[in-house]
Amino acid sequence: MDNRIIELLEQQEGRYLSGEVLSQDLNISRTAVWKHIKKLEAMGYQIEASRRLGYRLLGKPSKLTMPELLDKLRGTSFVPSIKLLDSVDSTQNVAQRLAEEGAPEGTLVIAEQQTSGRGRMGRNWVSPSGKGVWMSMVLRPGIPLQFAPQLTLLAAVALCRALKSIAPLDIGIKWPNDLLIGGKKISGILLESTAEDERLRYVVAGIGISVNLEEADYPQELLEIATSLRIVLGRPVERSEVIAAFIVQF
Repeated sequence: MDNRIIELLEQQEGRYLSGEVLSQDLNISRTAVWKHIKKLEAMGYQIEASRRLGYRLLGKPSKLTMPELLDKLRGTSFVPSIKLLDSVDSTQNVAQRLAEEGAPEGTLVIAEQQTSGRGRMGRNWVSPSGKGVWMSMVLRPGIPLQFAPQLTLLAAVALCRALKSIAPLDIGIKWPNDLLIGGKKISGILLESTAEDERLRYVVAGIGISVNLEEADYPQELLEIATSLRIVLGRPVERSEVIAAFIVQF
């Protein structure tokens, strides 16, 4: 049904389509139409609503593609495999399953959207479709368990350097897990490890980067403490470039 709504809006070529027409075509109530519109907006579609005129499509979410990612990562040998997904509960969960199945170090899981993205201490992470970098990487470091926290510091420094290589931003690290611009959070890092006999079996490094989120994407309570590259720079940023820059620095 969501695809049908997008199809109907696209046919209007920027003109408004009334909620009544959508309701009749889909054989659902206008309230149900509104709920589907809100769902599509959460997926990254830009839809303008007017009480008198109805709805019109202003923009569609940009999607990462495998050829684009492989092109950006050309010359780096650390990532042997990429799993690019549309929507998942959490890339951490997917990467952990792959790690248990024997996925090699450097295996990268990227999702357009997370429905239950998580940060430290089980906190939710806002992860709308097509707006950020939501990824997890399998690591298999041959180090004792007590050195695992150093991997978080390593990831934070690598990510800070990567973002600075893309734009001249005053980015700081709130040790050990967060990156801030002007005191507002732009990225979070979550490392989860599995050990056996005091040695690490594997580590899953989760990286969440608010790349192209706009103020409307954040809950009101987060606007004072969170930001994105797009908000700070005043322009969108190519997400594949952010991913490649991090991998190179890491």
